[in-house]
Amino acid sequence: MKKYDEATYKKFFVVKKNELCGFITELKNEHWWQSFPLSRGEYPFIIEVPAGVTTIKENAFSGLKSTTNGRVMVVLPEGVTTIEKGAFSGCEINKLLISDTVKFIDKDAFRLSKIGAIEVDKTSPNYKSVDGSLFDREMTTLIRYGGSGTEYEVPGTVSVIGKRAFENSSITSIYLGDG
Repeated sequence: MKKYDEATYKKFFVVKKNELCGFITELKNEHWWQSFPLSRGEYPFIIEVPAGVTTIKENAFSGLKSTTNGRVMVVLPEGVTTIEKGAFSGCEINKLLISDTVKFIDKDAFRLSKIGAIEVDKTSPNYKSVDGSLFDREMTTLIRYGGSGTEYEVPGTVSVIGKRAFENSSITSIYLGDG
């Protein structure tokens, strides 16, 4: 990833100084990603949030979608701890990778979004992903369905389905597992 000086980062991020070292801690509430360098490969558009970011603020990725019908992947690295309300509002993302350091995801973080798959680091103490869907670690709450099918069977361990779990998905039939 290309390195930028502090003045360039200030266009995209809220920069907070730490006495021991200076680093970026929060993404701004604007479409910073529109000017950010993108990778190529299986996912022609890969946005890797820089190390040092701890909070994905409201509307940080609002409206993110490929304008060239390419596949979009967002990578939240080690150190990100919080995903705020509306952080991914109105997005069309093919894959979202979440590190094991994420401790809090607001129940409305993905409102009005289409997300093909969510993958959580297997060592996460707080969240888990199964077949592209996001759950709490114990799999008692389905937070967000991630997939493209029209049918979904909710695992039997789930007792709570998030109010926006299936929003903007292609689901037409939901089957509740035994439990």
